Amino acid sequence: MVDFININGKFIGKEALGVLYKSNSNGEVEEFIEDVVLKGIDPLKENRLQFLKNVVMPPSGRAASQNIYDFSLAEFNGVTDKK
Repeated sequence: MVDFININGKFIGKEALGVLYKSNSNGEVEEFIEDVVLKGIDPLKENRLQFLKNVVMPPSGRAASQNIYDFSLAEFNGVTDKK
């Protein structure tokens, strides 16, 4: 059901859910808010950062908006590599 997320031709829904917090009750939501949000205890943080770096971010390591800006600027200045 969550395999619909497509990044660079790869369906990453299940992988994405693996680095996110999930809740089955109000108590778990409260626990998440107390521990992660208020106390900063976030055992999944490093996993999320690695997921973003290795799966979500473009190969250049920059945000898509930065890549678009750089490409547009280079195109405007006539220095793009036309293949």
